[in-house]
Amino acid sequence: MFIRETRTKNPQTGTVYKKHQLVESYRTNEGPRQRIVMELGSLELDKPDLKRLGALLSRRISGNDNSLLFEDGKELAKLADDLFRNFQFMEKSKEEKQKRISLAQYKKIDINSLTTSFNRSLGPELVGYEFFSRIGLDAILDTLFITDRQKAIIKAQVIARLINPGSELSTLRWLENNSSLPELASLGPIKKNEFYEIGDLLVEKKKEIESKLNREQKNYMEKESYFYLT
Repeated sequence: MFIRETRTKNPQTGTVYKKHQLVESYRTNEGPRQRIVMELGSLELDKPDLKRLGALLSRRISGNDNSLLFEDGKELAKLADDLFRNFQFMEKSKEEKQKRISLAQYKKIDINSLTTSFNRSLGPELVGYEFFSRIGLDAILDTLFITDRQKAIIKAQVIARLINPGSELSTLRWLENNSSLPELASLGPIKKNEFYEIGDLLVEKKKEIESKLNREQKNYMEKESYFYLT
């Protein structure tokens, strides 16, 4: 085996690119041929070192690695080790891919007959989730001395009522069957009682939340006004 250098030129920029390959020669009925064993990228080595590196890689691939590393140099030996590890990784990846392909089972389907079920809304929820934080509601809830689950249910309930206005029961059903909010908030199943309790908590804390939210908005507007004035 030996290392071959090839060069290509970009016709538009004139930039010359070079790459190196570990190549193996073999005989066929039609005459001698060459095949690429390893892609090595671009190596900044002189010809003698390329030749020694080719020999090191050949020994590693063949399993006969009783090389005199002291003659080859530590840096060259380390480069050979790194290139060979990458080669092994790529070969293993190819084997695993071929194994997956061989084990795969294929069936013909009519794509016009495909249907979906249990679809969940995601886009509006992502927007609501983002702006819930932007307007300061996340920070306000942190001041109410409530649990993380209560906070998550409040967030889900408020965003759900904005996207799909309705009663508490219809909102709960929409969350269970139509929305991705439970997954976004890492809620899991929501019990009816705890959902109603959160509604009561929001009513109880309504003035406090509105006051803090109003203050957050005033601070935001003042910052925006200062930005435009400056």
